[in-house]
Amino acid sequence: MCTLIQGLPQIVLLTKPDKICPDVHEDVTKLFTSSAVRDAVERVADIMGLPRAHVLPVKNYDNESKLKLGINITIMEALERCLDFADDFIDDQLETMAAKQN
Repeated sequence: MCTLIQGLPQIVLLTKPDKICPDVHEDVTKLFTSSAVRDAVERVADIMGLPRAHVLPVKNYDNESKLKLGINITIMEALERCLDFADDFIDDQLETMAAKQN
């Protein structure tokens, strides 16, 4: 069960995955296949009491002087997941309000 604060789903952005996995440091597209990143996601999920799907690995810009497509994709995927959670929350709230009115 997801830990909730006032019904809001919690999300953790796991930053700097390239620091724990040399493969991700070299190629950010390996973020989602890295066993080291997967292990870190599982550890954070266990510590925070969240489902694994609520821990989102994100490579952040650190020393890059130019925008990189791979980094942008990880950020946009995390943002999309956050918006999905927000959308689900709003839908649930609207259903609750509609049920109370009937």
